[in-house]
Amino acid sequence: MDKKTILNPIEQNYKTKLSVLLLAFAIIISPSLAANITSPGKEVAHGEIFDLNISIDPLGTAISGAQLNIAFNGSMFKVNSISEGNLFKQNGATTFFSKGIINNTNGNVDNIFNVIIGNKNVSSHGVFIIVNMTAIGSGGSSWINMSNIKISDPDALSVTVDSTNGSIKINSLLMRNPSVDNPTASHEIPDDTDNEPMWGETTQLNVTVTGPNEVASVTVNLSEIGGQMAKTMINIGGNIWTTTTNASAGTPPKIYHLTVNATDIFRNSNNNIKIPLRVMKNGDLSGNGIIDIGDTLLCSNNVNDPDLINSYIADVTGDGVINIGDCLRLSNNISYPGEPKFRLK
Repeated sequence: MDKKTILNPIEQNYKTKLSVLLLAFAIIISPSLAANITSPGKEVAHGEIFDLNISIDPLGTAISGAQLNIAFNGSMFKVNSISEGNLFKQNGATTFFSKGIINNTNGNVDNIFNVIIGNKNVSSHGVFIIVNMTAIGSGGSSWINMSNIKISDPDALSVTVDSTNGSIKINSLLMRNPSVDNPTASHEIPDDTDNEPMWGETTQLNVTVTGPNEVASVTVNLSEIGGQMAKTMINIGGNIWTTTTNASAGTPPKIYHLTVNATDIFRNSNNNIKIPLRVMKNGDLSGNGIIDIGDTLLCSNNVNDPDLINSYIADVTGDGVINIGDCLRLSNNISYPGEPKFRLK
């Protein structure tokens, strides 16, 4: 045997100890176990209710539990709730989740944690918690800090964590609601006795919408006159939004105030403006709420008057012309109200 391969007991013991020390040192400095936890930045409007997702990326390391506390500026934000994300549910595991203790006065939520129950783990990126918040400040930026962060592997050993704290900005421009002006109806209308709108039985509704942000939608509530609760208005150029409507048969005659809702791309909305619209009983030229011989006489006496006040109500035939035919239709309807052929258009 070669003498170089023979070690005495002292040399053998020294070699063994050196190997153990080197191995232990390699384990201590090894970065094999690591994870990233991130609280993202966000921009919101005053009064906006929003979700902040705090995520964990195990970077391929098997993990089965995590905990943290969060701190925020309580004068700018309010935490409404903490809910469980999808991180530890990815493999169909059962979990034990604690939403923590919310203290909006002090601006913190403590003792948030989640663990997998049973012999399962995850190693892929996911949302750890969902923080539902309300922006109560008028503007500016604030931090969202994470602390007491611990992530553990299936053996309950801590995993090295690299954390990134984010901030939330309340944009003072976003807090302004759209401005709605010039609410108008092109003219008064009669109730539509056959619900098939013809000339004079529809009116055009217009509003002007302006604001610091792009307008996402404008609707008008027509439910009081038998229409949709939120009928879409269309932008026809500039800041003018419009739609048309009739009034269903039997709509009580009076002036209605139709609510407009203008919403921008940041969900700021204005529903304080109403469009006034007068609805009259079809054929009620006098506007007293009753169709009688007086309306027939008023029609006959003013049939050639282009300024007849209730011209759209006088055109009971719906042909776009006010003439003696409308007066005859009124007269026949009063005399024979039960006959369908005499029903006002």
